[in-house]
Amino acid sequence: MRRLLLPLLFKVIQYAILLMLIASVSFLLVRFMPGSPLDYLGGEAADIPLILTKEARDKLIEYYGLNKPLIDQYLTYMRNIALLNFGYSTYFSEPVREVLLPPLLRTIILILLGFLISISLALPLSALAAKRRGRFTDISLTSISLTLYSVPPFALAMLFLIFFSLKLRIFPSLGFSTEEGIRDILWHAIAPAIVFSLAEFGQMYYFFRNSIINVLDEDYVLFARSKGLKERTIFLRHVMRNALPPIFSKTGLLLGYSILSCMFVEDVFNYPGITWLMLTAYDYYDFPLLQAVFLIVMASLVLMNVLADILSLIIDPRMREGFL
Repeated sequence: MRRLLLPLLFKVIQYAILLMLIASVSFLLVRFMPGSPLDYLGGEAADIPLILTKEARDKLIEYYGLNKPLIDQYLTYMRNIALLNFGYSTYFSEPVREVLLPPLLRTIILILLGFLISISLALPLSALAAKRRGRFTDISLTSISLTLYSVPPFALAMLFLIFFSLKLRIFPSLGFSTEEGIRDILWHAIAPAIVFSLAEFGQMYYFFRNSIINVLDEDYVLFARSKGLKERTIFLRHVMRNALPPIFSKTGLLLGYSILSCMFVEDVFNYPGITWLMLTAYDYYDFPLLQAVFLIVMASLVLMNVLADILSLIIDPRMREGFL
């Protein structure tokens, strides 16, 4: 147990420091942007929820602490982040947590749905290609995966949108609905989820295939064949059992980084997820909201890395030995 706790503690400390650095970068990036979070609230724009007088604007600047020294703003920001208090949105005139929740849930639904489709395709197809290494099946599947991996997610989303939504009208052309029922959300999320799964399929398939092939070349697989075991038994009990630990670890990493490709897909389909919220916050200099979105996106990458490392340490003893 101690051999497991020491590397886990090391990882927790390492990623805690990384999260503090990410929060600091989020604070500085927003502060160094030109303009003020209240610039759009003091003009005559017609699409904003509130027009401020100079007196009200000065009070809000004082409320957000924008008139304080930068170091005081930073310490207040870090203290609020530790309490999960993201502040008050200057554009939506609501607490940031309330503004964040619906788009964040839509993005989570999209990522999980797309990942489920991608894994359901990549794992059996990569196993089939590994078993038939060098044959027509392997060459064809590998070529398709490399092609999908080479196409940028936004280009794949535009092609899918034009062909399946505008031409064939199979799926909704936009990932947006005024209703909030789970059935309606899933219906509008299915098209971007399919595109997202195709964008992730290429690298997922390629890694899964190589992991299985590496195990197929091990001596214990040859020994199992020499004992006369059936190929099905060898593949399920020996090959897949030893290939799954690195596959699980890689899947956790891919799940974290997949939010980046998901953001391109959301933008093309006008899906009201975290990308839409981030662009809105940027357009209207909504500093509290922009900070929170950036922090959540980057923290999700770190969290997925933590889960992948922890899973690797638990199921693969060789990883634990590397930390000792």
